[in-house]
Amino acid sequence: MRAFWTIAILLLGPVAGAIGGRKLREAPPRQVIYISNALNLVVLGVITAAVDLTNGHRAINLFTSAPSMRSLAIWIAATAALAIVVVALALLLRVVLRRPPKQSVLMLLPRSASEKIAFAVLCVLIAVVEEYIYRGFALISLRDWLRSDLLSAVLVCLSFALMHGLQDFIAFIGAFVQGVVLTIPVLAMHSLVPSVVGHFMVDLFAGIFLLRFLQRFQLISNAT
Repeated sequence: MRAFWTIAILLLGPVAGAIGGRKLREAPPRQVIYISNALNLVVLGVITAAVDLTNGHRAINLFTSAPSMRSLAIWIAATAALAIVVVALALLLRVVLRRPPKQSVLMLLPRSASEKIAFAVLCVLIAVVEEYIYRGFALISLRDWLRSDLLSAVLVCLSFALMHGLQDFIAFIGAFVQGVVLTIPVLAMHSLVPSVVGHFMVDLFAGIFLLRFLQRFQLISNAT
């Protein structure tokens, strides 16, 4: 079951990303999108946790293992800062190339105060579940089988990038580099906490600033 679910995560993640992008073309209300994504994440998290618990709950343990509070705080700050830098560089590349994100991505960005609150809650869920299933469960499983941190990390980051970066090559490259940044703390200190915080900060940063940034540099119209 562990092998089956690991393969499913790596293969179905990109497929789910593609399907989700197509559904957004129908322009459903953002609150509906947030609720739908939250329910999907809960289901994925519960299934992964069930499989993990029957195999020594090693991925779950990554939420509580850390050398010390001081080192954990340093890793959290460094991971979050570096992750935001990656997003900023990707945005600068879009400005230089005049390549805005696809409409399906723009639709996800919150506008009203209530949408921003719902989006922030969704960001927490995304960060916890995606880091748990990718850099926790899947990464541990691959390391056990492949006996290679590098190859395991590449496969996880590739699947992660395909799930998030199907819009264009900038999104793919940015998601892959982001995946690498979020994988380093797990391999270095055997903790998911810095990765979860870094992931959350990136998504929240995008939700708060991305729309305004794109309008400021005239990559999209102010009416979008």
